[in-house]
Amino acid sequence: MQPESNEKYSIFIERLKNSIKHLPGENSHREMAPFRMTTSEVMRTKPTVRLSAVLLLVHFQKDEIHFTLIQRQTYNGTHSGQMSLPGGKYEKTDKSLTKTALRETMEEIGVASDEIKIIGEMSQVYIPVSKFLIHPFIGYLDHPPLIVKDEREVEKVFQVKIPDLLNQANRIDTKIEIEKGQYLNKVPAFKLNERIVWGATALILNEFKAMIQQDIQK
Repeated sequence: MQPESNEKYSIFIERLKNSIKHLPGENSHREMAPFRMTTSEVMRTKPTVRLSAVLLLVHFQKDEIHFTLIQRQTYNGTHSGQMSLPGGKYEKTDKSLTKTALRETMEEIGVASDEIKIIGEMSQVYIPVSKFLIHPFIGYLDHPPLIVKDEREVEKVFQVKIPDLLNQANRIDTKIEIEKGQYLNKVPAFKLNERIVWGATALILNEFKAMIQQDIQK
């Protein structure tokens, strides 16, 4: 497969490499979780933590820059059916959390680790309900991904256009069912590819959005 790229994509990647040195951090998280403690505040209480890592994977296709989201399969668990980034829990065999993100991406959507170039790590996010401390990484491809999803874990894979993330009309407050018959009201979220993205994934995406916007404003 021949690399598909252009000057716009190359400039975008270089700007991400610069932006990741000056992360917006938890200020961007607060916008999507205004009523809960930030990760650094929670960590000062020394909570029980399970390490995990996710990958925000960027690529260029059909004259647009995209990133990948997945919808998890329905199962009897906390994050059943949710929209998320590829990723999962740290295993003892992983040499680093970067390796965790790459391994999980390979397992869930079939993109080989050696095809992905890592830009760096974003701000960590703690999920109280599952006790995961998420380490989000940004990576990119020189070509569109060839997706082979894990049917056991992944319901569907979505390629989201960067302009859709930046479009303020796609930042919404919505009602989320957390258990049968139990709802959270006015939850900050993104509506992307006709799916609702909330929780930890929305926090990570909002920092990514802020990274892009702060670079545009320079």
